[in-house]
Amino acid sequence: MMEPEESLFRRAAPKEKIPIEDMAFIVEDERARPLLEVRELKKWFRTSGALGRGVGHVRAVDGVDMDVRAGETVAIVGESGCGKSTLGRTIVRLLAPTSGFVRFEGADMTSLRGRELQKKRRDMQFIFQDPFASLDPRMTIGDIIGEPLDIHKACARAERSERIRAIMETVGLNPSYVSRYPHEFSGGQRQRIGIARAIALNPRLVICDEPVSALDVSIQAQIINLLKNLQEKFGMAYIFISHDLNVVRHIADRVCVMYLGKFVETARKRDLFDSPRHPYTRALLSAIPIADPRVRREKIILKGELPSPANPPSGCRFHTRCPDAADVCRQVSPDLKEIGSGHRCACSRIR
Repeated sequence: MMEPEESLFRRAAPKEKIPIEDMAFIVEDERARPLLEVRELKKWFRTSGALGRGVGHVRAVDGVDMDVRAGETVAIVGESGCGKSTLGRTIVRLLAPTSGFVRFEGADMTSLRGRELQKKRRDMQFIFQDPFASLDPRMTIGDIIGEPLDIHKACARAERSERIRAIMETVGLNPSYVSRYPHEFSGGQRQRIGIARAIALNPRLVICDEPVSALDVSIQAQIINLLKNLQEKFGMAYIFISHDLNVVRHIADRVCVMYLGKFVETARKRDLFDSPRHPYTRALLSAIPIADPRVRREKIILKGELPSPANPPSGCRFHTRCPDAADVCRQVSPDLKEIGSGHRCACSRIR
């Protein structure tokens, strides 16, 4: 049997030599170039009345900018309904964007169609939140993991079985289970199957949509450690979507805080946890449980409900729940601005 790393690390043939006259367009250190660039990305869902007439839009994602570099983990956090999962699905084109663009490895994902889009998707994969609903109950585990190999013709038919077994070993599954069906596995094992399917093509970017939220705490730790080990072995970048800040603290390099379709604060993990600047970020961090009963921390209780993305408030979208809101917050919609080295915040009261 092939070693897992050998089977997964089959790289494409070297690219053609670049003419001297084209070298001016190449950044000297490619690691400094973002693997993924998202600019002014919007995803609005049209709402309709009883007679099918358009009456408005749900602004699930409403102007998001973000970069992801090779090998790093960028976490997206926020309350349920803030647009995290919609953003992830729009980035990989499971949902068509309303406007803006997504550039992956220099290619504009929003303009690709057909075979060109399929070819690019080989390097962008998705791990879904529900480890059972995302697996076809009529397919064996071998067929589920082997499906991306078949679609992209990633290996010869004679090598397919050995490669599937090697991938299963890599994610901690017994290769002898290859002929079993999803209902025969536990929740943690099913999530390992989803991860195996996502890494089968050795992608450069994996979007993890709350991959541990449906699992027991002990199993969560196993899956998080598995994701970190896979990243170290294969150099993948992650977009990690979660509402559990304890998990984010363990796995992320940078954190983006999302509220009602927009980012309100982005920073390196340590900066965000040690010195949060936006009132919403401070409220989220104050809700993290502390294991030591002797340690007391003041919780910031947000009043009111999350506004509807179909009718967001004017000015700062957080002002209806913000304990520090002023008149300017009701009138001006703040942009993300630099307040430190790589630390950005969207708040009119922060200078």
